[in-house]
Amino acid sequence: MEDLGLIDPVWAKDDIDTTLTKLGSSKKGISSEEALKRIEKYGYNELPETKKDSNIKKFLSQFKNNLIVVLILAGLLSIAIGNLKDSAVIFLVIAVNGVMGFLQEYKADKAIEVLKSMVQPKAIVFRDGEKREIPSRELVPGDVIQIEDGDKLSATVKLIESINIEVDESSLTGECFPVSKDTKESNIIFMGTVVTRGRGTGAVILTGKDSPIGKISSLISLEERGSTPLEKNIDSLGKKLAIISAITSSILFISVLLRGILASAPLRLALSESALTAISLAVATIPEGLPIVVLVTLALGTQVLAKNNAIVRKLSAVETLGTTSFICTDKTGTLTENRMRVVGAFIGNKFLKPEEIDPDKYRPFFKISELCNNSEISTKEGKLEILGDPLEGALKLFSKERGYKEKAFERLKENPFSSETMMMSVLVNENGKNVTYIKGAPRVIISRSKHIFIDGAIRDLSEKDKEEIIKNNYEYAAKGLRSLALGFKDGDSDEDIVFVGLSYFKDPLRSGVREAIDLAKKAGIKVAMITGDQKETALSIAKEAGITGDEGTFLSGKELEEMSAEKFSEISKDVRIYYRANPFHKVKIVNALKQSGEIVAVTGDGVNDAPALKISDIGVSMGMGGTDVAREASNMVLMDDNFATIVTSIREGRRIYDNIRKFLRYQLSTNIGAIILMFTAIMSGAPLPLLPVQILWVNIIMDGPPAVSLSMEPLNEGLMEKPPRKKDAPILTSPLYLSMFLGGIVMGIGTYILFTSMGSSLEHARTSAFTLFVVYQLVNVLNCRSFDQSIFKIDFFSNKSLLMAVSASFILQVAVVYVPFLQGFFYTVPLSLNDWILIIPIAFTVLGVDELRKYFVRN
Repeated sequence: MEDLGLIDPVWAKDDIDTTLTKLGSSKKGISSEEALKRIEKYGYNELPETKKDSNIKKFLSQFKNNLIVVLILAGLLSIAIGNLKDSAVIFLVIAVNGVMGFLQEYKADKAIEVLKSMVQPKAIVFRDGEKREIPSRELVPGDVIQIEDGDKLSATVKLIESINIEVDESSLTGECFPVSKDTKESNIIFMGTVVTRGRGTGAVILTGKDSPIGKISSLISLEERGSTPLEKNIDSLGKKLAIISAITSSILFISVLLRGILASAPLRLALSESALTAISLAVATIPEGLPIVVLVTLALGTQVLAKNNAIVRKLSAVETLGTTSFICTDKTGTLTENRMRVVGAFIGNKFLKPEEIDPDKYRPFFKISELCNNSEISTKEGKLEILGDPLEGALKLFSKERGYKEKAFERLKENPFSSETMMMSVLVNENGKNVTYIKGAPRVIISRSKHIFIDGAIRDLSEKDKEEIIKNNYEYAAKGLRSLALGFKDGDSDEDIVFVGLSYFKDPLRSGVREAIDLAKKAGIKVAMITGDQKETALSIAKEAGITGDEGTFLSGKELEEMSAEKFSEISKDVRIYYRANPFHKVKIVNALKQSGEIVAVTGDGVNDAPALKISDIGVSMGMGGTDVAREASNMVLMDDNFATIVTSIREGRRIYDNIRKFLRYQLSTNIGAIILMFTAIMSGAPLPLLPVQILWVNIIMDGPPAVSLSMEPLNEGLMEKPPRKKDAPILTSPLYLSMFLGGIVMGIGTYILFTSMGSSLEHARTSAFTLFVVYQLVNVLNCRSFDQSIFKIDFFSNKSLLMAVSASFILQVAVVYVPFLQGFFYTVPLSLNDWILIIPIAFTVLGVDELRKYFVRN
């Protein structure tokens, strides 16, 4: 850790007396009065909070949208000409859009706050010469704290006293094996790490923002994540529509104004008519329902993901995950369980699978595993928890799973494991007979062994036998397995041991990970593993997970540091395994991939993942085993810590994006139809066929529910067999534009012909045109269920919400035509049966034209 540059190496190099002198402290700690002064100087022992926008700022940010800006201008212009009814509807639409967006982000933030877990809230400290318990936030540099087995450190300390201390630093380094700590060389224990064995005391040297976790947390706020592809596409579309709206509305405003002036109309009347025309066209150009439908669609997507254990912090993150082209994943706790398990054993000169290790047949193996063991297993909220050394815990858990039970014997003596002896032994009084049970490093135990236990008998162990066992052990070590040798000896001695066997351990792959990675590959998504583990362990897990085969490209953190940016940029897309990597390497990797055009998702659970989570296109953190810092840096939190949940997210993201394209096609074909209708009528000298309030009704109420129901279209399985779309690919393509223009032309011209051919009053003609245009939309939504498949080939009832939305919209339109109160609001008059007989068949022409287009697309 010192090598990461997160602390000054002088802290580790100085002896403890020099360190205490620098801190103005002693082995008895500091006084309470001095502690208060240091709190004023250094601040409380708390991690820096990422700066968050206020609720007011979050709400106002919902209106930073080109479409909304045009609507606001249209609303203000309506007020200026006294058209308060239209302006009220326009501003209501704007308000609903803002409230919905704000509420969705607010709920997501609240869900994350529930997940927050505090660093150990209490600490045992020496103050005023006595031991006392204080809140961990009140720790200051110079405090002396007590360290016990199972403690999660609340500050970074330098050891004063160490009795067989081992620490799990996986939250910082990604390495799942405990690290031995002493008062000489490895004498620093970092904030947020967990003591798995031993006890001692330490002097607090760094707290809060000055600790390694604090520095990494600060790094997060230095990087800002850019807009997602969907945000960029919608923003680009909004700008184009805003420009089109401004130009066409201005042209018509001037044209109608000049026509009125040339016709000797009063200037006030000419201005009012030209403004009404401009507002009508502006409203027709802008898909007012689009922001709401996008929000609702993404919100529905977050609900689907929440049911599948994924909490989305930002709505737009849903679709971005679906467009991801490269996933960088941490190993420990993400691909693996972050819990060591027995995966085999070498007993009786043969390798045995876990299910082959029979407690009755291999009793000595289980006996040593149980008696020469200080770990404890408990059940908390239905989950097994291991307290103590991970390898010891794995042995005890394996005995439990295999149904082995050992009665308690009196332990007379213990020689604890140390980095010097590389072994642990216990002397046990077993029915009046003293027996020493031993476990430790294979080479150490085997070198001290003179006998071997095989098939219930003790035999001599030759030097040749020892060499063969050690050679076999190297082969398993090369596969990324850890091992412990087990033996026993009658009496109080750890020499001339009877060798029983070797136990092999592994942090196993999570269930479903292999399938998830296979599906990601099938979908054209590349996966790379970034870990602090050694090469052999990394390669073993990567091959098991399916990330790479024998041909996979791998790179060490050191090699990455020494490689030029240009060279790394050339190979970054091909590297699948990074081993011995640290947090800064991850940032470099993500930046290189982003610069090469990849849309990068980073998964992880530790503090070490936070900077990369922040700068990636999508950061995916773990909710159960993840750290607070990682969750704050991410867009999405996996509540079950399961990498396989990402598969659901990818599928949902792709489905949502495909459905967004469907309702964009649907809504924009409506707008194109409205523009053609309004422009044709105005330029031909005809009255306005639709009024602003009627257009708003079409764009929001008539288009809204059917458009939202399009977002519920089931997944087209073919989507997961296609590669991710390009980062700069537009959301709308030429074929989609063609389909929209065809539909828009049919609807616009059809409505214009009906409007101008009705030989009745303007109100009746306008009501007929208004109703036809609505029914056109309800038919056209069926077209938009698929780009190329005939509506007659799609399961008609596979999206029941769409059928309900179409039915509800039709009933509402009937109400607008016949209910007196609504007639006054929407300027409608009742239609006769003959009107409906004319309107319905004309509306279905848009279906016929699109079926013909689909036929040519398929062929």
